[in-house]
Amino acid sequence: MKAIIDEQLEEVLTKFGLWEDFCKGTITCSKCKRVLDINNLGVFIPQRGEDGNRRLIFYCNAPDCINDILNA
Repeated sequence: MKAIIDEQLEEVLTKFGLWEDFCKGTITCSKCKRVLDINNLGVFIPQRGEDGNRRLIFYCNAPDCINDILNA
């Protein structure tokens, strides 16, 4: 996994058309559904959807959510 530093977060999320959603607080953790912000964003993983388009799957920094990814 590659790490993204805070300064790159806006750039990456903008490429996926998600920066405004992130700033509005409408992106949630895929496991626990907690609203994500700069303080609790743990991991996001690019995946290819059934339609062939790339999308991001988000997880917060809660241990249970991070462990879900590590044990997948």
